Amino acid sequence: MQPAVGDAKYALFRDHKTVGIAILLLSLVRLGWRIAHAPPPYASPLSFLEKAASRITHWGFYAVLIGMPLSGWLVASASPLHAPTVLLANWGLPGISWPDIPLVGKFTFAQKVAVTSGAATAHDGFGWAAGVLLGLHVIGALKHQLFNLGPVMHRMLPFGSSYVPVKVSDEAVAQAAQALKDGALVLMPTETVYGLAADASNPAAVAALYEAKGRPRFNPLISHVTGLEAARKFADFDERAVKLAEAFWPGPLTIVVPIRDEAAVCDLARAGLDTVAVRAPSHPAAQSLLKAFGGPVCAPSANRSGRPSPTTFEDAFEETGFAVQASLDGGPCTVGVESTVVAVLDGPVRLLRPGGLAREAIEAVVGPLAEADDDAKRSPGRLVRHYAPDAPLRLNAAAPEEGEAWLGFGDGFHGPLSLSPNGDVNEAAQRLFSCLRAADRLKPRGIAVAPIPETGLGEAVNDRLRRAAGFVG
Repeated sequence: MQPAVGDAKYALFRDHKTVGIAILLLSLVRLGWRIAHAPPPYASPLSFLEKAASRITHWGFYAVLIGMPLSGWLVASASPLHAPTVLLANWGLPGISWPDIPLVGKFTFAQKVAVTSGAATAHDGFGWAAGVLLGLHVIGALKHQLFNLGPVMHRMLPFGSSYVPVKVSDEAVAQAAQALKDGALVLMPTETVYGLAADASNPAAVAALYEAKGRPRFNPLISHVTGLEAARKFADFDERAVKLAEAFWPGPLTIVVPIRDEAAVCDLARAGLDTVAVRAPSHPAAQSLLKAFGGPVCAPSANRSGRPSPTTFEDAFEETGFAVQASLDGGPCTVGVESTVVAVLDGPVRLLRPGGLAREAIEAVVGPLAEADDDAKRSPGRLVRHYAPDAPLRLNAAAPEEGEAWLGFGDGFHGPLSLSPNGDVNEAAQRLFSCLRAADRLKPRGIAVAPIPETGLGEAVNDRLRRAAGFVG
């Protein structure tokens, strides 16, 4: 039995060395990338001591992740009871020979004993340091969580920052659907932004929604449905509207059409208009909720009126969570900017609001789009000052001035205030509101925004920025 036990321990030792060398190589690659790129800005305003602790913690991790495997490699190279290092030997793959540290093999026996002892002590010390650094990292995250930015702990979890919708339980969906039927409000995820949802047919629920948002009564709401069949139960879709719905639903397109059943979407939700704005969201949690509820749901963005729209559950709950009876956490929004709104009424199809679906895609289906003109009032988001942070915005800026936060675009800089380091207007649309929020939390004198091209979704980004700056009516 003794040889078997020895073989098992030796196999474990070889696996240990394989993992250690892998950590060393990956850490060196990561360190090279960090040296070649500017560090990201601090998550929130920090004191000198806090900045020092932050840098010590992060550079300490590099020291541990490189020093620990290096010290282990030195132990393996200098040990008087030498065993060659063969990587991946126990994983069903061809073993890869790994060399000893150069010149160590020429040491005397006494020198090898001394080096091995010292390296083993250092190896253990790095292990304890890793535990301390991990604790400091968690403490820093908790400090941001509780006193600065709000929800950041999810970023430390596996896949916490990935743009993948979180699966919502059937029980949570059923509770949210019942809350809507009871006339209560619900936080609902969509692929564009988070919505504050209410039963579109219930004037009292819609009034509560307006009150929670502080939204002007003349601003119409979008009614959300599962698809074209559900929408045609209360709205008139001509051939052009049907083509658009079939091409882009579910997705980030809202279609304004004549109302047919005024009870299905109450007068207050339509702002007294004879038209209704309808959309079928693609987010699976939204679809599940709409199916469970069985009727149209008004769901404007879940921010307080005039504030940046929330693209994460945490931001949505921070804005209007006080007013809801149920909420669905569907993860970060994948589009990140509100839906495009078009009016399909008499005359040409009109673009009322640029958004998450580019003009070019719509024109490929129904031909050139006319301007909004008098139909602008039929769309949400047409107020003079809308989507606004507290700090004033300066658009098309070449560089920030003293005291201004800087929203960059296409400058290669990665960080929480970069709309798109690579100059991608789709990424800028996705990050727009989160960047505005992050900048506003810094309490700057103002927010300077780099020029954004008007192509594709850049049109929607610039529309939102102009409204945030108060330039659009």
